[in-house]
Amino acid sequence: MRTFGSCLLSLLVFFCEPGDGCSQILPDSAGWGYVLQADEYASSPEAAVARFSQCNRDILVMDFSYDGSRQSMWKKDHIQSIKSAGPKSPKHVIAYLSIGEAEEYRHYWQSGWDPEMDGTLAPNAPDFLVSENPEWEGNYKVRFWRKDWQNLILDYLSLIQSQGFDGVYLDIVDAFEFFEFDPESKKYVDGRVNAETGQTYRDDMVDWVVEIATKARLRNPDFFIVPQNGVQLLSQARYRKVISAVGVEDLWTDGQALQPEDHVAYQLQYIQSARTSRIPVVVIEYGKKQSHKILVYFTSSKAGIVPASDEPGIDNSRGCLSIQIHPSSMMAHGIPQPGHLRKNLELCPGIF
Repeated sequence: MRTFGSCLLSLLVFFCEPGDGCSQILPDSAGWGYVLQADEYASSPEAAVARFSQCNRDILVMDFSYDGSRQSMWKKDHIQSIKSAGPKSPKHVIAYLSIGEAEEYRHYWQSGWDPEMDGTLAPNAPDFLVSENPEWEGNYKVRFWRKDWQNLILDYLSLIQSQGFDGVYLDIVDAFEFFEFDPESKKYVDGRVNAETGQTYRDDMVDWVVEIATKARLRNPDFFIVPQNGVQLLSQARYRKVISAVGVEDLWTDGQALQPEDHVAYQLQYIQSARTSRIPVVVIEYGKKQSHKILVYFTSSKAGIVPASDEPGIDNSRGCLSIQIHPSSMMAHGIPQPGHLRKNLELCPGIF
């Protein structure tokens, strides 16, 4: 599963008005937290529940299980306790779900698919599996449009809903980008067509997210659907119609460096589309430099983004938190605001 370390978490604020059809939109000024490896924070599921119920967040993203296994999956009363207790109650508790890669540590994975656990797929492995992701050991690229893959994930979704989660946080929604690489030209091709489906890989992913939302809301009409990344899909109205919020990683920073101007501009041109449906956009930054954390806070504040605040009593490198830095700290650190960040904010008049 993906892990979230210390990060700056911000929320672009879009206000819903009566009659806007916002019943499936998450609160626009909510604080968010991520706890994806609960066994690192508490010695038992019960201890984790006691701890996370005190999380000072309106929305908490969690794995479906205490330690990732089906044997230790959260019970319905665990989720209810987290929702109903603590300084922020009731909370919305949302389950992490990767829909664009297979994970060998999940209950659906069969050991015979990669018997040596070395990234080499067996000849009889299902043909929705492509290859191991070289950047994430144990994660495998999938042909996400294939029905046998989708049926596995839809069964997983049903399990999550039976636990009492309020929604799902969909990871690897940007899986279509892997298939947009053209090996002949050695370039990425926006809107590349999938020969199997006769439509673009982006349309295939939109179909997949719509299918997840449709199936989930047959069981719970108010179920939240929150994709992460793949902002290009925000240009499609049918996609915006079914999502409740969207997460965007590394908008402003990339590790120890600021993102280049063209990256920020490319992301913002699609984020602007979210405004038409007043969809909240959660911005997650992983930069560890204090100067960049301050810069992100300052730039986000100028853009109308509301940062999350520190969570007392929970380790700042893990758990449901991010950071809070007062803009006046900019002066103390002598940090100017890069011109290209100001310029890119001007590309989206009225979005913030």
